[in-house]
Amino acid sequence: MNLLSKKTIFKTELTFIIIWTLSLLILSVVFSKERIILVDTSHYLLTMMENNTFYIATNRYISIFSQFLPFFAFNLHLSLSAILISYSVNFFLIPLVLIFLSIWWFKETKTAISILAFYSIMNSYLFFYPVSEFQIGLCVLLFYNGLYNHYNTQNKHFIIFIISSLFLISVIIFSHPLTLLIFILWSGLKYYELPERRNWIPSILLAALVNYNIRETLFKSNYDQRNIEKAGSLKNFGLHSFTNETSNNLWTYLQSEYFYTLIIVLAIICGLLYLRKYALISMFVFSLGSFYILYLITRPAIIYDFYCQHLFQPLTFIIALFFGQYATTAFKISKFYPIILSMIFVFPIYFICRDSIIIKQRHAFFQNYLNFMDKNGISKAIISRDNAKNIGNPELFWASPDEALLLSSLDGNTKSKLIYVAPNINEINHNLHSSDIIFYDTWNTSLNVLPSEYFAVSKKSTYIILEKEFGSDIVSNLSLTDR
Repeated sequence: MNLLSKKTIFKTELTFIIIWTLSLLILSVVFSKERIILVDTSHYLLTMMENNTFYIATNRYISIFSQFLPFFAFNLHLSLSAILISYSVNFFLIPLVLIFLSIWWFKETKTAISILAFYSIMNSYLFFYPVSEFQIGLCVLLFYNGLYNHYNTQNKHFIIFIISSLFLISVIIFSHPLTLLIFILWSGLKYYELPERRNWIPSILLAALVNYNIRETLFKSNYDQRNIEKAGSLKNFGLHSFTNETSNNLWTYLQSEYFYTLIIVLAIICGLLYLRKYALISMFVFSLGSFYILYLITRPAIIYDFYCQHLFQPLTFIIALFFGQYATTAFKISKFYPIILSMIFVFPIYFICRDSIIIKQRHAFFQNYLNFMDKNGISKAIISRDNAKNIGNPELFWASPDEALLLSSLDGNTKSKLIYVAPNINEINHNLHSSDIIFYDTWNTSLNVLPSEYFAVSKKSTYIILEKEFGSDIVSNLSLTDR
């Protein structure tokens, strides 16, 4: 017998969803500087401001959805701080719209809880690396799962389902090459779960494959090709792939950073056992096994740490899907349901606050050099990447000029400065004559077209190699930050 009425349960879930979304919005505002002045996002923002248009990197068309607010803030001539806040908030605006649209459209909260669970769990590790087209695509797939279930019980307005499916499937498949694999897995789950609608699946898969082929034929990039090659290594997959080292790496990640996902997995299985949904347990275990195989296939090709975390998104998608759709059904019989929901979602706050300390140290690293440059009248500087070895992964400084430019310009355009953290100082002397260029490992951005309202770096000044000008010891000491 239910201890909570349906009306009480709905109000409890809706209250929880509102409180939690407001919490994530507040975190997006509070940590906007740490979130945006970091690697990809800093480069994306500067490129948007440089060209006064949306920026699509490596065919990441879906990233346009995350650029509306900063684009409008820039064109309204708001302050640089306001633009940073608008960009940070916009990343959460995508799942936020899907969450409340699902509640209004589907008249249920399962889909909203699934999307919120997925976004929250993934942002416990990717909050400060928000540029993830894979994440956006999987959020849309969770919404499409709710749409599919909704029209499974509807005998009218089917044309709306067809039109919505064509649009949403396009968004999902165009988001990231690997979403096709997750979409096929999801299609198999729906085929097994709802046998009365199995005739829908071939058409849905056909739409996905058509979109995938259009993407591959007309919009292919080298970046996409590398991702496809990772997935293509399936043909070389065999028993030799199940190495102890790779499996231990997965287990280490789960224990150190994703241990609470194991708690959610246990909660899902317990909930399904209570509901006697043994077939769903088999589907859940099969889905987890599919993620493990995907991990074994793609893990050797992963370079950066945060790319490894992107790989956990299929696992999180599976957990969020089953938790929102099935486990909550079992938990609703308990008066402790609000406590259970809170326990599931409380962990990301800890991880976000913990990781913010690391980003603040990174900004303090830049600020030390910016203060030194200000004192010595230098607007463009080059330092060795060796100075950054204690500030996270040295490979993550490819966009250091963007980060330094945004960070210094928060105090006004007269304070604008550039710092290039170079992988090898001895190899860049020939570039010092190009004084109007921001150096990058892979591409250049001209200072001539950056809006002077926000940035005013002298085009006549040249880059100063700080180690050669002031000595390695002084420059190295500047890299030290409080820990």
